[in-house]
Amino acid sequence: MEMDMEMGYEEVEEGCSTPTRDAYRIQVGPTPPPPPRKKPLMIGKKRVPPPNGYFQAPDLELLFTVAHR
Repeated sequence: MEMDMEMGYEEVEEGCSTPTRDAYRIQVGPTPPPPPRKKPLMIGKKRVPPPNGYFQAPDLELLFTVAHR
């Protein structure tokens, strides 16, 4: 932009520009919380099987059989 002091007006270039005033700036938010901590490894501790046993799907074997033609 050029300012012509004799005429008292300002020449504005055509086109778009990014607003630079503080009122148009994106506000900076608070810092995000830290990530959650990793769970400690359970070395040497075995998992106990569920009291009712594992789920057994009745037609599970049908998914793995190969039809011979």
